[in-house]
Amino acid sequence: MKRSAPTPDGAPAASPDYEAAFDLAAIGIAFCSLQGRFLRVNRALCKLTGYTSEELRARDFQAITHPDDLADDLPLVQELATGRRQRFHREKRYLAKDGRVIWALLSVAHVPGPGGAAGCNIVTIEEITARKDAELQLIHSKREYECLADRYHAVILGMAEGVVFQAEDGTLVSVNPAAQRILGLSEEQLLGRTSDTPGWQAIHEDGTPFPGQLHPAMVTLRTGEPKSDVIMGVRRPDASLVWISINSRRLSAGDGRTPAGVVSTFRDITSQKRLELALLEAADREQRRLGMELHDGLGQELTGLALMARALARTPTAGGEPDVVTCERIAALASQALRTCRSIARGLSPLLDAGGDLGESLKSLADRLNGPPGPAVRYAATGSAEISLPKATLEHLYRICQEALANAMRHASTTEVRIALAVEPSRVRLEIWNDGQVSLAGPHGTYGSGLRTMRLRAERIGAQLTAAAGTPDGWSVVCEVEQDAARSPARGPANR
Repeated sequence: MKRSAPTPDGAPAASPDYEAAFDLAAIGIAFCSLQGRFLRVNRALCKLTGYTSEELRARDFQAITHPDDLADDLPLVQELATGRRQRFHREKRYLAKDGRVIWALLSVAHVPGPGGAAGCNIVTIEEITARKDAELQLIHSKREYECLADRYHAVILGMAEGVVFQAEDGTLVSVNPAAQRILGLSEEQLLGRTSDTPGWQAIHEDGTPFPGQLHPAMVTLRTGEPKSDVIMGVRRPDASLVWISINSRRLSAGDGRTPAGVVSTFRDITSQKRLELALLEAADREQRRLGMELHDGLGQELTGLALMARALARTPTAGGEPDVVTCERIAALASQALRTCRSIARGLSPLLDAGGDLGESLKSLADRLNGPPGPAVRYAATGSAEISLPKATLEHLYRICQEALANAMRHASTTEVRIALAVEPSRVRLEIWNDGQVSLAGPHGTYGSGLRTMRLRAERIGAQLTAAAGTPDGWSVVCEVEQDAARSPARGPANR
């Protein structure tokens, strides 16, 4: 631009091309006096503020500046007027004619006048309201997020359930106080560990080791699938065993897609497990008591009734002939009642009829269930060692077999069932196999009630129970319990 003498309004004169560019610019441009009065303004500035060119030239920049921003403007303008500053930039707010607040990026530069005259300031004003609104919204959202995060953090700290966060590599990065209390480890002892860190002593419900890579959190990290209600036993540093029920869920980064670790929550169910075992034991005691009462009480009375009826049948009546028909009818009813009583007693206290012999009881169970309309049921015993297990343990083994048979009988695909009892000096092994294709067990933590009861019984007697299902040859339940060969036998050899 070739500068010429100032125009009557005080702004420097310019060529026609410059005037056109000035007036058609996309951002607001103005010439202002050193005191801030508008000398010349372009269309964009008029549109931005809502004032006409005449209305703006009758005002100074102070009149349209937001009151809260004016104090920062005045010292900068003063420095321009005294020559201590040549230009400045800042973000500030303007007030439009209709009262709207406009955020703008302001740039001001001093333009010297000809021949050393005072000159004026050239001002560019670019609206940034949308960006500032977005920034303010972001700041507000960040504050809300931080507030929400603080609340969540407070909730997690106060939860009775354990909460742990693991990074993508499985490293524990955060644990709440409940997790420390349940696991018996401090925050310092837990942070930095992984599920594979030596020292974890985790077990399944059946007492078998629970490998780190099968922990719910590690499965979720590998597959992305959540896990729910997985039961795990954990040995604490004081050697006590705590049972926990675990849920795990994937975490994502802010974009909702990038994996960012896993969170696991767990609750202490040790008391629940103890209660389940206590209820099971109480139920067994009550069954044994009822069985004894039926066997020793009602059973004996019915036996006596049957004997008396038969004796009466042999005694002549006054007419010289005994009432044989009536007496035999009484005897038949009494015998039937006795069989019913023994059947009930056998169910309540299964070892009574066999004198406490597990092998005989299992053989009797197989014989009763064998054949149509159900599957063929076979019993086999191996080993000549004596069984030295307590009577309560024998009853639990019988009940495990009974439960496995009941599940097998429910499935129409089962045509053959085999019961195998193997007795060695140091252990007793009971296996129930059938050729059905229906699985009793899902993944650990999702057992059906039948298998769950079997596991409770196995746990109660310190046995190890495994269920192998879904094989081409069917499925099996195996229960193994150690025995002390030095103890006196409970009852004869297994194949007695």
